[in-house]
Amino acid sequence: MQKGYEFREHTADVEFAAKGHTIEVAFTNAILAMFDTIADINALKRSKSKKSKIVIRDTASNTTDLLWVTLQDLLSITDSENVFGYKVEKLNIRDQKGVYRIYAVISAKQQKPKYSNIYVKGVSRFGLEVKEGPKECLVKTVLDI
Repeated sequence: MQKGYEFREHTADVEFAAKGHTIEVAFTNAILAMFDTIADINALKRSKSKKSKIVIRDTASNTTDLLWVTLQDLLSITDSENVFGYKVEKLNIRDQKGVYRIYAVISAKQQKPKYSNIYVKGVSRFGLEVKEGPKECLVKTVLDI
């Protein structure tokens, strides 16, 4: 996993696993994996297109639900604003008395067909997993295409 995420074999959809030494790094890598599925994020980084920022704030009762809500929210926002996300900054996750909160700033650029990869319809709850260990966090996700 050189990028912090790897795509896995799946019969009909796109499955990936993302990891990090903290839950924040694992979530960042999961978001980037989703963005990389949708568009060529390396080409977007190099493009001269106008950059926009998206601030995401979501809450859930556990980290698995937080991952789903965050990915689904970002998918909806980028689609409705007609942009491709390509960078994640300032991602922070807090457990406040059993309520998990995430904050992140996403860099995005206007959608152009030359950057497009695969249209993602949604984030599946099937196979969704967040495993936190003492030295690493691993998340698994399936995207509906």
